[in-house]
Amino acid sequence: MKGSITMCYYLYLFSDEEFQESKFDKDNPGLFVLNVTHDGHRGAIAWKNEKFAYYIGGYQGCGCGWCLTEFDDEIERAQKIADRDALKRFISCAQSTSFRFISGYEGSQGEKVVAINELKIDEFLSLNLDSEDPVEYLVRK
Repeated sequence: MKGSITMCYYLYLFSDEEFQESKFDKDNPGLFVLNVTHDGHRGAIAWKNEKFAYYIGGYQGCGCGWCLTEFDDEIERAQKIADRDALKRFISCAQSTSFRFISGYEGSQGEKVVAINELKIDEFLSLNLDSEDPVEYLVRK
C-alpha cells in the first residue's frame, strides 16, 4: 500500500450534522465516533465537503471490524455484527436522511475515490468494506 505499513481499514462519515463523539473503551469495546476535523486525519480532510468528518471505529479499536472475512470465528463475527447494528442505531437517531461514507485501507486517505455507490443503510451495512482504495458510499436511511 502506497507508503503505509499499517494494516487497518478505515471508515469515515462526512456530514453537515454534528454528532456526539465517543472514545474507544478497551474495557467495553464497540462502536466509537471521533471528530477528525481537528484531529490530524489530514488525508481524510481532503475529502471533506461537509462541515464535519468522523472516524467510525469498532470493537477492535480501529476500522478492521467493517471487513467481514471467511476467517472470522463465531465470536469475532458476532462482534462485527454488533458494531454494524450499533452504527445503524447511531444513524437512525440522526436528523439527516442521507450520509456520505468513505472506506478503504489505511494510508489511502485523501487519494482519489475509485467508486461511488448509492445504497440504503441496510445494503451498506451488509457490505464487506475491504477495498484497499477509497470507496465512497452515499447512504440513505
